[in-house]
Amino acid sequence: HLFKFGYEYDPAVTMPDHGLYHPKFNGAENTMAYLQECFEHSDKPTVAVIFYRCHYLSGNRAFVDALLDELEVLGVHSIGLFTETLRAAEPMGDVNGHAVERFPTALTFLLHPVSNKSMVDVLI
Repeated sequence: HLFKFGYEYDPAVTMPDHGLYHPKFNGAENTMAYLQECFEHSDKPTVAVIFYRCHYLSGNRAFVDALLDELEVLGVHSIGLFTETLRAAEPMGDVNGHAVERFPTALTFLLHPVSNKSMVDVLI
């Protein structure tokens, strides 16, 4: 019996459907700050690598880490973006100066929070 032996478990935690990832940073706030810093204070291009959320949750991120590391060796900033789906969309008025009705929710993480401009140059 589980309780007879004193084993405990952690309470369930809700995991995000979409988010930013970089192996050098712990937590979404630090990763978003890195992306904003690259956008606002660097002239090097930034490349985002999109991948499925299940890889993020399971810890199967070695292939993403390798891609991000190799991109940085090539002289660009890199960031990972995990997503459950690209079908979920948000109502938006403006993205990069263009009027849009809806925009994929996952990709909103790549937009500057004030200007709605893309903070990445390439999406893989």
